[in-house]
Amino acid sequence: MGGSSTVLEFALPELNRRRAFYDLIWKDLYSSGLVEGDSLHVTMTGSGMIAKRTTEFGDGFVTFISEPNL
Repeated sequence: MGGSSTVLEFALPELNRRRAFYDLIWKDLYSSGLVEGDSLHVTMTGSGMIAKRTTEFGDGFVTFISEPNL
């Protein structure tokens, strides 16, 4: 159990002890409608910690930036 921040800091150790920095980025993504949930620090189950957080709009943006230029 833990929050998505636990997964984030495990996957990107350079973000350890940089909560203010990644919280700012997350809030920006949330306010832009790209992710669901306004906090990475909600306690949840293991499966909840790694669950998808992008919105439909966010999925479209990821697809757009991932496709090669045609």
